[in-house]
Amino acid sequence: MAVKARDERQSREDFTDAIGRRYCERMNEQRRNQERPRVPFSAIARMAIEHSVPETRVPQADWHERINDAWVRWPSEGGFAYLRLHRHLDWITGEFGIAHAAVAIDALTLLPDAAAPESQGAMIRLGDLVEEADRWWRAGADQKALAERLEWMALELRVKGSAYFHRRDSERERVAREKSVSRR
Repeated sequence: MAVKARDERQSREDFTDAIGRRYCERMNEQRRNQERPRVPFSAIARMAIEHSVPETRVPQADWHERINDAWVRWPSEGGFAYLRLHRHLDWITGEFGIAHAAVAIDALTLLPDAAAPESQGAMIRLGDLVEEADRWWRAGADQKALAERLEWMALELRVKGSAYFHRRDSERERVAREKSVSRR
């Protein structure tokens, strides 16, 4: 009885090994026959940002690329502007931010929540800019669709993010002027 069980177990293991070998061979063959290697997300995101946001092409732009994440900081209007695109599984989103000093993007306060007084700067998600809160977008079926989506996101972040912070700053200045006038 024990010999029969051992023989069955051995034949199952042989079968599993044979299936595993065939699967690996098939996957390796697909990789060998693939015409173009897969481009990393960070490289596609960088190309999309550089294409849509000309300010990021300057030598002073500071790029940070990791797996499924790319962000850039560039000098802008006496401070620094930030643009970030990142992916989680098959979903992508992005943020736009500003700061007075060159700091890491993680040091920026995420808006639309009230910015802390000791904050180095602020950033806002694309979903909040298009009035859809914490929205993530599908990455697309292939690399071309992903690149097109990332270019759209980078352009939206640059245009709507800049406008958001200009409105926010002008509103703050207006409130400060009204307070100083009322104190007199």
